Amino acid sequence: MSIRRATTPRSSVRPGTGTDAGQVTGLAPAPSGRPILGRRFTFIVGSSRSGTTWLQALLGAHPSVASSSELQLFSQYVAPMMRAWRFHERDSMPAGLPLVFSEAEFMERLDRLVQDSFGRVLETKPEADMILAKIPQYRGGVEILERFLPGARYVHLIRDGRDVASSLIAASRGWGKNWAPQDVAAAARWWRNGVEAARTAGRFPGRYLELRYEDLLGDTANVLEGILEFLDLDRDAGLLGTLIDQGRFDRMKQGKLLGAYDLPDGFVRTGRSANWVTELPAIDRYAFHLEAGRLLSDLGYADEGWWRSRSWHRLSVPVAHALSEPGLRGKLRTLLRLGKRVSA
Repeated sequence: MSIRRATTPRSSVRPGTGTDAGQVTGLAPAPSGRPILGRRFTFIVGSSRSGTTWLQALLGAHPSVASSSELQLFSQYVAPMMRAWRFHERDSMPAGLPLVFSEAEFMERLDRLVQDSFGRVLETKPEADMILAKIPQYRGGVEILERFLPGARYVHLIRDGRDVASSLIAASRGWGKNWAPQDVAAAARWWRNGVEAARTAGRFPGRYLELRYEDLLGDTANVLEGILEFLDLDRDAGLLGTLIDQGRFDRMKQGKLLGAYDLPDGFVRTGRSANWVTELPAIDRYAFHLEAGRLLSDLGYADEGWWRSRSWHRLSVPVAHALSEPGLRGKLRTLLRLGKRVSA
């Protein structure tokens, strides 16, 4: 079982890795500096399709936890508005909200948005003393989260990237067609970026917990108990059984998250690990390896030669992958046409 807490800085946790180039820095902190509505706060972070929704279902069923479906508050609202503010503040042409608000006034309004938004979440379970938000694939920078929610805890769920890629591609053919990557190389980058960005929260000693989807799947009770201990939540045996029952995959396949939010058809797949073995052919495995093989190896999921299931794959698969590149296919067609002309 692999559960890791951040205690001191480690070389495997590199602050700033994987965040967006447009991430916001340099703005003053939000004025409140207080926990949201007097409650503790926890983020579930990591790559999309890593089991973060399942973990949210398990934790969100706890009587002391209030949660909701993804608000995307920071990724789609707060971070873009902060980037826009910084852009207009530095622009030589007078424009934007800096014309009518001071920076302190602007931050106060964003702080109010955050407070009010999570206040609505708390209304669903007023007795809760913790608010839980799931923000997979968040790459806006933990600095923004810390401005508004100082002292928040981070639970990072990591899943084998090959299973994540397989799940992303399946989503791209249905409910996730508007956002999910459609090929393995893009899916591998998606996973790598999501993991590396989430790991930047490891800079906060005592507030970052890293665990594996496969461990949670194989030993749900013990791993869940460790998470509850990290979050300082009640974890008696009866309560653990209730949480596990509420987070069953067959319940989630019925289309409800936390008993209130509709999940799209196909969102919950098999609930198993190692689906990639039957879903990713050799050429796709090699494409994944090129994009994210190092991270996969660093995390202990595979060695450097994992993509070669046959001895002859060492040469044949890289060649087949190269020939599958659109640019090279076009060049080969041109050469073949020229060759036919010369021979004629």
